Amino acid sequence: MSRLRRQAARQSRPHLIVALTCACALASHMVPNWQSEVRASNYGAVLDDSLRLGEEDLEEIRRRLSSQTVAPGPWGAFLTFDYDDNSRRQTMNENGFDERVPGFTVGVDKLLTDRFLLGGQFSYKSRYRDYDDPANPDKDNPKTLGTQETQDFAWALTAMYSFPSISLVSPWIPDLIEGAYLQATVGYAFLNIDTKRPDNALTQPARGETNGDRALLSGSAGYDWIYHRWGAGLVGSVNYIDTWIDGYRETGAAGDESELLVVRSRDASRLTFDVGAKAQYNFTFSWGNFIPEARIHYVYRDIRNGDPTTVEFQDGDTEKFPTDPPDRDAIKVGATLRMVLPNYWQVWLDYERTLLDRHEDNFGIRLGIRKQF
Repeated sequence: MSRLRRQAARQSRPHLIVALTCACALASHMVPNWQSEVRASNYGAVLDDSLRLGEEDLEEIRRRLSSQTVAPGPWGAFLTFDYDDNSRRQTMNENGFDERVPGFTVGVDKLLTDRFLLGGQFSYKSRYRDYDDPANPDKDNPKTLGTQETQDFAWALTAMYSFPSISLVSPWIPDLIEGAYLQATVGYAFLNIDTKRPDNALTQPARGETNGDRALLSGSAGYDWIYHRWGAGLVGSVNYIDTWIDGYRETGAAGDESELLVVRSRDASRLTFDVGAKAQYNFTFSWGNFIPEARIHYVYRDIRNGDPTTVEFQDGDTEKFPTDPPDRDAIKVGATLRMVLPNYWQVWLDYERTLLDRHEDNFGIRLGIRKQF
């Protein structure tokens, strides 16, 4: 194939080329929220007492809820099974994709004092992404132009401090219980990425393999109110994620060298600001407590990408393609169904969806279990 014909063929399929050379697209590193799980056991147990005790015992209820001494011991352990579904819409510059992300998370924590908790977690996620063919008119069964598989191994360490009972509103509202907390997280993830790119110009699909690293820093502050069976809270967080992907060269059949890519090392970062509110209600039964919760968050993302991408081929040719600027604003809505059981067991089911994102549509489901001992 002549050089001019190769260039014309490459220009006819820029979406896939850009997608596979942007393998460092920022994957979300789940920030653990120990506050919800740790305080839920106390919320269920102590709230039962608050419904029975008189107003003269309100200070004792506040003390027991703000401290973590209700549990029989300082240790806690949890396990969650996670599933995320992410899809991107086709644009003039980048092709769409569908991504399925099953995984699990396991963690332990310990109360070092009545108010200070330290916890660690490990999570594994298997990300499978297939890129849609923009020329295929069948939207219900799009042809796959290529795939990307990522094995994601992540570790995180979290510290949380619960403040003593603070009375900002409660002096004017009888029986109101208040509490504030701070949480900080550091995390690291190792990524293994495999790509597969079929093409009519190739004798067999081109393949790529590389590794990457991801670092996380996160800080959050929250404030909770409990009034009889009702609960509400506000939380704000700042999250910084930096992802580094090692460069690699595609491999393929002999004679296809002119169509194989050279992908340089890339670094991408994301700074996210998140502000949210939640509301919950406690149902008391003979077997324990059932606590449904609804929440809504506004997310602002300062993402360092959106510049044109330069693609290199192994025959020395280069092409430059534009990419889309990121959508910086989004809304996340979620709901949790939580059961607080005897002997300090918890089981919960959580659903979260991202709305108003111009490019992507994402949702996640988590099934978790926790034991304090």
